[in-house]
Amino acid sequence: MAHVRRYLAVGGVRVLVVTSAEGAVRWGRLLESDQLDVLTQTTAVSELAEAVDQLDAGRPVMDPERRTALRTAWALTVDRQQRLEALMATLSPQQRRVLELLATGRRVSEVGAELGVSSGTVRSHVKSLRAKLGAATQLKAVAMYHQAHERMFAGDLVPAPRQVGEESNQETRREGSRESSQEGGGPGAEQASGVLDEVSGGTVTLARR
Repeated sequence: MAHVRRYLAVGGVRVLVVTSAEGAVRWGRLLESDQLDVLTQTTAVSELAEAVDQLDAGRPVMDPERRTALRTAWALTVDRQQRLEALMATLSPQQRRVLELLATGRRVSEVGAELGVSSGTVRSHVKSLRAKLGAATQLKAVAMYHQAHERMFAGDLVPAPRQVGEESNQETRREGSRESSQEGGGPGAEQASGVLDEVSGGTVTLARR
């Protein structure tokens, strides 16, 4: 996402992101720029082809209502996470530790063994932390923990622009790949050598052939 921001800052660059429905909400942060469009992975191939044509012609792919809806969904998600983080901050260190261990899938008895306390003490902590969080069940409290610690934005979803001098390095890698295939890599290696560069990150994959 940081790299996409840099692309958008350059000006005259359009970016189309194809991601999951959940991922689309995360990209709402950058949709104030009409240089960015977001589609979900459920988009039909024919519609995706049409979107690429629109992108190539410099026309927006998303309609204004969809853009506004994703920006609103992103803002609501951020607000929800901030409220959950504030609730988590009300827990005592021991309560946070108990919830953290429960969130890893441990049972009450296992949490007790980990902390060196009885299962009854763990249950007491769970009851208290549920009251602070407003969670009806232990399962709900664990779900709230995961939501509060969810990363709103994954790491780099697209590769960084190629740096100066990287082309020559790519040629070296290409030659090495060809040598490997000639030494007995077989059909699979031969196919791999045809792909000069492929990078994947999160929901976006780019390949240069």
